[in-house]
Amino acid sequence: MAIHCRAESSSLDDLHIDWYKDGRLVTTDPNARIITEFMALHVINTMPQDAGVYYCVAKNSFGQTQSRKARIQFLSMLSNLSLLIIFFCCCRT
Repeated sequence: MAIHCRAESSSLDDLHIDWYKDGRLVTTDPNARIITEFMALHVINTMPQDAGVYYCVAKNSFGQTQSRKARIQFLSMLSNLSLLIIFFCCCRT
C-alpha cells in the first residue's frame, strides 16, 4: 500500500511531512514494514490492522497544514494468504 501527500513550498529545505493513522503519529517499524519516503507512506505486506484513517501534516518554518483524510479498508484475506485490499479515499476531513 502507498499513500502520497502533496505539499508545495517555496523551499523544500525545511519541509517536513508527518503521517498519522487514526490520530496517532505513524512511526517506521523495526522490520521495515512501514516506510516513510518524504511525501509518501509505504506499508509492505499490508495486514488487517493497517486499516484506518490516514492523513499527513506538512510543516515548515512558516507553519503547518493537514491533508484530507483517507480511509483505508481491509476487505478480505484470500485462502492462499494473498491480500485483497480496496482503498476508499474520503475527501471530507
